[in-house]
Amino acid sequence: MIELKNKVMQLKFTKLGAELKSLVFNNFETIWQAKSDWQRSAPVLFPIVGRLNQNTYTYKDKKYTLPQHGFARDMEFILVKHSDSEITFSLQANNQTKLIYPFDFELVISYKLIDNTLGVNYLVKNISPHNKMFFSIGAHPGFNVNFQTSYLEIDTKQLNASILLNGLLINQKNQINIYNNKLQLSTNLFNNDAIVLEDSQIHNLKLVTDNYAIKMECVNWPYFGIWSKNNCNNFICLEPWFGITDIENFNDDFSKKKGVICLKQNQSFNCSYTLIYSKN
Repeated sequence: MIELKNKVMQLKFTKLGAELKSLVFNNFETIWQAKSDWQRSAPVLFPIVGRLNQNTYTYKDKKYTLPQHGFARDMEFILVKHSDSEITFSLQANNQTKLIYPFDFELVISYKLIDNTLGVNYLVKNISPHNKMFFSIGAHPGFNVNFQTSYLEIDTKQLNASILLNGLLINQKNQINIYNNKLQLSTNLFNNDAIVLEDSQIHNLKLVTDNYAIKMECVNWPYFGIWSKNNCNNFICLEPWFGITDIENFNDDFSKKKGVICLKQNQSFNCSYTLIYSKN
C-alpha cells in the first residue's frame, strides 16, 4: 500500500488499478473494504463505462471483447509521483491492451490531499501520431454507510433515471422524487440495478452518515451512477462518468457508441472531481 496522510485524513492506494483502498476520516474508515458483497473499493472505469452489448464492440470492421467497465481497474499502474500531499499513477498501452483495445493511450490518475479535501484527476492522452482514439472514463468509489440512517442530499426535486436491463440501457425512464433535498438510502432503490442519470443531472451531492459527511463536486460530468448491490445495505457507490453503458441491441462501430469521447492525434482529455469531508 502507498500512503498519503495529513492531520485530518489517512489514505492508502494500490498500484493495481491505481485504486484508493482506504480513507480514514475522524477515526472512521469511509471506503468500502472490498468485502464479499462487492470485492472492490474505488475502481477506475476505462476505456468503457458499464457493459458492452454481448461484451463486444467493433472498430474498423474488427471485433473486440471487453469486460464490464474495461480493463484499467485490473492492471498494474506505474507510480510516477509521490509527495506528502499528492500521488500520481500512469498506465500506457502495451501488447496486452492492444489485443482488446487497439489504441495508443496513456492514462494518468492523480490524487491530491489538502486538509479535508481529496481531489481526483484523470488525464487521458492519445499518444498516437497518426490515429484517432475513442474511450470513456468514470469513477466508482464505494463508501461505508448504514442505509437506515444515511441519505443523499441533492439540490433537486426529482431525478430522471434511465432503466437498465441486464446492464444495458432500454428506452424507459423512472422518476425518483427527492423530498426536502434528501434521498433516503434504501435497498429498494437498487432492485433494478444502478440509478443511471443522463444529461448532467448531478453537479454535486452530499452523502450524510452517522460517522461522516462527504460532499462530491463533479461539475460538467454528463453522466452519474448511484449503486449498491441488491439487498446490501452497508455501502453506496457515487459514480461520475464520461461515458455510459451500451444501449440494448447496439452493435454498431465503437466510434458511434453513446457517450464515447474522441481524441485526435496527440490530443489529451482532462476531468476531475472532489471529495470534501466533514463531521456529521
